[in-house]
Amino acid sequence: MYEYILSFNRCNQKCLFCMKAEDIEKRYKLTYNEVAKKIIDAKNKGYKNIDFYGGEPTCFSFLKKAIKLANNLGMRVTLATNAVKFSSKEYTDYLFSGINIEGIRTSLHSYKPEIHDTITQIKGSFNKTIKGIKNILRYNKKLTINVVINALNYKDIVYMPDYIYELGVRGIKFSGLILSGRALINKWLAVDLPSFCLIF
Repeated sequence: MYEYILSFNRCNQKCLFCMKAEDIEKRYKLTYNEVAKKIIDAKNKGYKNIDFYGGEPTCFSFLKKAIKLANNLGMRVTLATNAVKFSSKEYTDYLFSGINIEGIRTSLHSYKPEIHDTITQIKGSFNKTIKGIKNILRYNKKLTINVVINALNYKDIVYMPDYIYELGVRGIKFSGLILSGRALINKWLAVDLPSFCLIF
């Protein structure tokens, strides 16, 4: 069966085009028991792959326990993260010991710290994300960086592949802005992709 997407509803950033903003802004916080039930239900329905998705899964103290449960059920685990928490070597070592995560995705909005931090609305997030990427790579994890093309980064997008390659990452994905969540109130971020593609 297709991959089961397990969404988490907390984040440590406030991205201008966050698709999950409504869920994140609710006061309700998922519990381990609820997440465990979803993992077991997904397994019982025949799902073999499970993606831990945001918000930001690392905001939850029980993330490792939940991944271990999925591992024990024989499910292939992938993780979407902004990599900020991985800027801590101690956290990275803690999370990766004794569990199996087959692939990790993160976002990098620019090679310019000021643009990345403007999009995440968190000062210093660029430096933490870069440090997190380097810590993840120490474990030789399959890492893909997603770059969402928008009005703040499109002029410099041509430089991103080389920058990401120099970080040691071999997976890169460019995607367009999805008009949902916070992007609906920040529509000015949208770029006309067909016109943009002609630049190349």
